[in-house]
Amino acid sequence: MISFFAFIENEDERRFCERLYLDYGREMLGVAFAVLSDHGLAEDAVHNAFVYAAGRLDDLRRRSEPERKRFLMLAAKHRALNRLKKSRFEIPTDPSFAVLAGKRETTDDALDLLIEKCGRTELENKLNELPAIYRDTLYLSFFLGLDGGEIAEFTEVSRQTVWKRVQRGKKLLGELLEKGGESDE
Repeated sequence: MISFFAFIENEDERRFCERLYLDYGREMLGVAFAVLSDHGLAEDAVHNAFVYAAGRLDDLRRRSEPERKRFLMLAAKHRALNRLKKSRFEIPTDPSFAVLAGKRETTDDALDLLIEKCGRTELENKLNELPAIYRDTLYLSFFLGLDGGEIAEFTEVSRQTVWKRVQRGKKLLGELLEKGGESDE
């Protein structure tokens, strides 16, 4: 990883990137290892996450520490998941995807209004109740302000997939907000 930093010409950017690595590299490795169960592959995923983050250093500087950490952890997680997928291993599925079955439709306008009305803390709490695939996508959109193309690049999936995840995630989020987080089970 140290050799990667040598390619960053600007001294200030190199120091910032090194600081991010020292602060979060070990946790990112843990996230990637939890997905891949292989130390070498996890290191590759973390490296790829830092290569991606290096292209967004200006944006990362403007973010708060918790937002930086969340961004880097998500980058490591998604690089690891994509590495797993490319290796033709089975990606573990989240059993909470079953919540999609049998839900009623909500209009986008009413849903957007409902989401806008809740505060950041409530929104974060409700996002944490969603399946990870939707939670991550909505977090990147709502809190980091990434658009569909940026989220697609970040998660290494198509824009269509991102659009679908946003739509489904917002629908689930709206249902959680309407019910106050109560489950149907």
